[in-house]
Amino acid sequence: MSLAQARSALDVIGAGLQRQYPAENEGKRLAIERELRARPDLAVAEVLPRAAAIFITLTTLVLLIACANVASLMLARMSGRRTELAVRTALGAGRMQIVRQLLTESVVIAGIGGAAGVLLALGTAHWLESIRLSTEIPVELDVQLDWRVLAITAGAVLLAAMLSGAGPSLRSLRSSDPQLADALKAGARGTGGVTRQRFRAGLVTAQIAVSFVLLVAAGLFLRSVQRARTLDLGFRQDHAFMATTDVSLARYDSERGKAFYRSLLARAAVLPGVRGAALASTIPLGTSHSDADVYADLPTLANERGHTHIEIVAVTPGYFDVLGIGLLRGRDFTAHDDTAGAVMIINAATAARLWPATDPIGQRVRLTSDGPQVTVIAVAKTVTSGLLGERPHPMLYVPIAQRYRAEMTLHLSTAGDASQLAAPVRELVASLDPNLAPFAVKTMREHLDGGIAFTPIRLAATLATAIGLLGLFQALIGLYGVVAYSVAQRGHEIGIRMAIGATSGNILRGVLREGMLLAAAGLMIGFILSLGVMGVLRSLLVGVSARDPVTFGGLALLLATVTLAACWIPAARAAGVPPAGAMRD
Repeated sequence: MSLAQARSALDVIGAGLQRQYPAENEGKRLAIERELRARPDLAVAEVLPRAAAIFITLTTLVLLIACANVASLMLARMSGRRTELAVRTALGAGRMQIVRQLLTESVVIAGIGGAAGVLLALGTAHWLESIRLSTEIPVELDVQLDWRVLAITAGAVLLAAMLSGAGPSLRSLRSSDPQLADALKAGARGTGGVTRQRFRAGLVTAQIAVSFVLLVAAGLFLRSVQRARTLDLGFRQDHAFMATTDVSLARYDSERGKAFYRSLLARAAVLPGVRGAALASTIPLGTSHSDADVYADLPTLANERGHTHIEIVAVTPGYFDVLGIGLLRGRDFTAHDDTAGAVMIINAATAARLWPATDPIGQRVRLTSDGPQVTVIAVAKTVTSGLLGERPHPMLYVPIAQRYRAEMTLHLSTAGDASQLAAPVRELVASLDPNLAPFAVKTMREHLDGGIAFTPIRLAATLATAIGLLGLFQALIGLYGVVAYSVAQRGHEIGIRMAIGATSGNILRGVLREGMLLAAAGLMIGFILSLGVMGVLRSLLVGVSARDPVTFGGLALLLATVTLAACWIPAARAAGVPPAGAMRD
């Protein structure tokens, strides 16, 4: 069945479950998504298409800049070919034959560019496939240049050919007999024409505007990477080590599993260089999470019929000290809590969610509809657990003895280099049971930098920077070409100006003014476009505003500087030509 039919079927099933078991299923719904969009987790099903659309759009903008460049160059080339086209027309060539010739030339140029692009894509795909995420679940990128990619490339080639050849082709269609006669009289010298020069100037202005948009996108992603590295995630990022073990793989029952983890914790705590040890059922910013249904007669839950869903983590005493998670008030778990009444520690976000106006210490809730009362004994600092830049996320912590799991992660705080603990931890697990092997053995910094937390934003920054620099390079080529062509067309005028007293400085300033006016217009348009477009990136950024003034201001200054350099070369060349030489040229 189709995805829409499957969603409809599950909606009916979900509605039936809510009617039959309202206490457990009220407010829940069944989610379904295509498997390819849900890798490595269903939570990314909405993010990945949005990110893909953004980067396809950025790449398309680069293609449009390239098309504008080629169109500008072909228009300039048309000035030197006026005599040739006029002769062809005089000899009987129809207008459509001329158009076909010009479009064929565009297709050949675009085809060569497309072939080169495919070769570059092969290398890029190899680089992407070499990326390995440091996650509990192995995640690999499968980037294949199949027939669909080649079909899209062929379509892009044809689109580029049409866009870059449209201007010259339309120009040739507007030719008339008097214009042909003028072209034949003028010979190969040719003139640019005011309309054509304005069109090329408009193309360059658009190129600079689009390149500014691309640079701003790259700058925001780079700023996100920078801010992500300095974000206070609420837990220790350095001098921290972890290793995960799943005793169910060796068919341990709960009692045997608890005994194994007690031994592991006791012996890990005395390893050389270890300051503290603790166990937890999940890893901050990892791929595994667990929720609990919290039932309580509270005004804050009145609209949810007395219950809500909150992320839950089972931990051992000392966990908050090992990970550097501060307790805002209350006490930590103790060994006595394993056998006493049910207790839990909540984070500040949970306290604000359930008891915004009262002290949560001593408050009681149930974690099942008919379960025992669980007492809040402390409030911990809110940590980032799911996604970078997430809103304060409610969480609650319970002793492992009250919520056993076969898969647990050993967390260690260290005095020195945490990576030195990899071999001792593996040896320790092997000494307890040779049939068990720990996985996800790494430091917290390795977990963050190479895992699902930081890698997507770093990859996005790399791709956006490459796209932005490519767009900037092409825009500068276009600006240089327009200014250089304008100088070449005005050689006679420049010679006369210098002959009647204009200095080299006057000529230099005049040419620079022409180029910088185009750059200023492009920057202004690009700035306005960026303010509107960057809002789309908001959900993909971390710790930085989509309208970050540092990014906008810095990149505007950078673009103004490099465009000045692009204009300086033809301007200096024009100012250095002797008047007689300029007039003769």
